[in-house]
This record gives sequence, C-alpha cells and structure tokens, in this order.
Amino acid sequence: MKSRPTKPLERRQKAFCRKVARRLPIGGRRKRSFLSQIRRSVGDYLANHPWADEAELREQFGSPEELAVSFVSEMTYGEINRAFRIRRKIFLMTAAVAVTALLLLGAAVWQMISENRNEVQGYYEIITPEGAQAP
Repeated sequence: MKSRPTKPLERRQKAFCRKVARRLPIGGRRKRSFLSQIRRSVGDYLANHPWADEAELREQFGSPEELAVSFVSEMTYGEINRAFRIRRKIFLMTAAVAVTALLLLGAAVWQMISENRNEVQGYYEIITPEGAQAP
C-alpha cells in the first residue's frame, strides 16, 4: 500500500471541518472545543484510512448538518438564548453605527448644498452646451 503525503489529508480534514464550522450557529469556547474534537477524530480516521473521501467521512461522522444539529442539541436553552442575545446586541450596535454614519453624511451634504445656495443668493446657474436651449 502506497503512503500518501499528509498535505492532501490535512486539506480534506480542514475542508470537512470548515463545512461543519459554517453550519454551527453559535460561536465561542464551546464551538472551538467541539471543532477541535471533530478535527482530531477526522484526522485519526484519515490517518488510518488515507484514501477516504468526503463521502466516507460523511458516512463515518455524519453530514456537517447532522453534526451541527448534534452540537446544538447538547446545549441548554439558556446557552442558546444567551448566544443569540449577544448576536442581536452586536447586530443592533452595528445598525446604529451605520444609521448614525448615514445621518452624518446626509447632514454634511445638506450643509454643502445650503452654503452653495447662500453664496449665489438663492439663484442657480444652469449651464447648457452651446446651441442647446435652457429648460
């Protein structure tokens, strides 16, 4: 049996674990611990079965979706609620900063328009190309 270089094994391990990580709705220490455990298990399996592809990994460990469901099912309602509350706070703070930035931008544009109007005493100059008629 030919030995395979470790790079492709590591790539397959990382790819599978990345798919699992993308499906985990909650981050933090618990997620890192879960992913570390999955990474070790997949690495051990690939070391013993170097020709295993993603289909075999799914058969052995379950699909990334199934692993995500098992991760969430091990959590208590309080942990899930707390994690989503933190996400909601981050979203609201980001939205507040974005709205504030838009309001400041609007105020700056309005200020520039007002200053320009005051400089020409309320009149606007319409420049048309030669030969064209003004509206």
